[in-house]
Amino acid sequence: IGENTYIQLFNGKDKESLQKLNVGRVGIEFMVDRKEEIEKVIKKFEQKFPSHINHGIFKKDVDNTLIPWFYFIDDSSMIPELDAGIMAYHKDYLKFKNVENSDRDVITRKEYNATCNAIPFDKTKLFKDIEEMTLSLNNENEKKIIERLVLLGYTCEESEDCIICRGPGVVLKLQSSDDKTGKFLKLQMSLNRKIDKPQSYKIGNSTIELENKTAIWTFK
Repeated sequence: IGENTYIQLFNGKDKESLQKLNVGRVGIEFMVDRKEEIEKVIKKFEQKFPSHINHGIFKKDVDNTLIPWFYFIDDSSMIPELDAGIMAYHKDYLKFKNVENSDRDVITRKEYNATCNAIPFDKTKLFKDIEEMTLSLNNENEKKIIERLVLLGYTCEESEDCIICRGPGVVLKLQSSDDKTGKFLKLQMSLNRKIDKPQSYKIGNSTIELENKTAIWTFK
């Protein structure tokens, strides 16, 4: 749980339940702060990609009661290689989680993490936020996500070995691949405190390297 971002990792036990939800191997969830912003995005996306865009309210089962959790937009054309979606918290869920000012349809992830009674951002821990994300995508999905990012106000430019997309938040670096399966290659994260000496850790098939106030998490 970062200050503005978070990472979810799933193991083999989650595979069956995720498949029932049509969740792909790699997923990116963007967030808007206001309900009216997601309505503007829906309108833009439906004009540009009318046959691919799904949207609605996702509800969470809490003690056999369905509570509206968040408004969502997702793109069916990217499943199963890549899930890409946009969300905004529903005020009924914020009220349920005892989030301050939950009577309004507006909250930032930072505000949510600071006031939510689940797992809040802890600035005493090492990791602060995701700053950059490098993905490997086939040409078709790379083109799709660039089209959608540009529609959301991102600028995308070619560099020597990838396409760099910059917007309000995390920088996305896209590398072309012949493999149909989307894959995370690298996460660059900021740290809450400076590391005096470079450190390296192995976690499964991945490596985390720490230096100064930056962590680079590389996946194989």
